[in-house]
Amino acid sequence: MEAKAIAKTIRVSSQKANLVMRLIRGRTAAESFIILENTNTKSAPLVKKLLNSAVSNATNNHGMLVDQL
Repeated sequence: MEAKAIAKTIRVSSQKANLVMRLIRGRTAAESFIILENTNTKSAPLVKKLLNSAVSNATNNHGMLVDQL
């Protein structure tokens, strides 16, 4: 099952956001949060907020476990 979150009206270029997304793509949620906390870019806090929303959607709406994300 797939849970997703969408961020709209974010004022950052897609190229800059994609640089951060490449760092966390394919990793677990816990690893991704650690990477985002240590990444010093403008888009890192925005991606972290979006990831937190996606994890919340997965646990609340789909009954997934946080450890398995």
